[in-house]
Amino acid sequence: MRKRRTKAQTWSLEVFMAMMIFLIAIVMFYAVIFTTPKHKELTSEAELITKSIDTNELFEDGMLTQEEAEQLSGKTCNELKQMVNTNKKICIYFKDQGGNIVPLSAEYKVIGCDGITIGSVGNLECTAPKQSSTCDDGIQNEDEEGIDCGGNCEEECAPIPCEDDGECPSGKCDISGTWTCI
Repeated sequence: MRKRRTKAQTWSLEVFMAMMIFLIAIVMFYAVIFTTPKHKELTSEAELITKSIDTNELFEDGMLTQEEAEQLSGKTCNELKQMVNTNKKICIYFKDQGGNIVPLSAEYKVIGCDGITIGSVGNLECTAPKQSSTCDDGIQNEDEEGIDCGGNCEEECAPIPCEDDGECPSGKCDISGTWTCI
């Protein structure tokens, strides 16, 4: 009897190990399948950004003059995102042939959206130029999404309550629960 129990226990352990290996393989398979579209999406967006940069007047000649660098360093995060046609946070910096960062201006080495750290160049913090002075004038102007909020302004706009799409600047009201403009 003891031999049968030992064989049964060994068989159970082998089945358990085989099932675990099978489950791990299935999880890895689905992880690969579901992460591939994200990779393709990022690659596609990178190609669009590259085309936007190549056709931008600041970069079309392949050189960046000091005047152009100063002009670029004065742009806010949102202006830079519009310039390269993306809604993602970006950081722009230039390297010389030796791999050293070339400062854009006396004030900025790298520019873009706050909160990005470039680890490959010594953990530089990306910095956005100070917000526009229109962010405290009590008027919705420039690219503000509300009065002195959103767009170039640091302050985010409060959600706008709504009951139907017609009440929202975007034309879309989230009536599924929050009842605010999207």
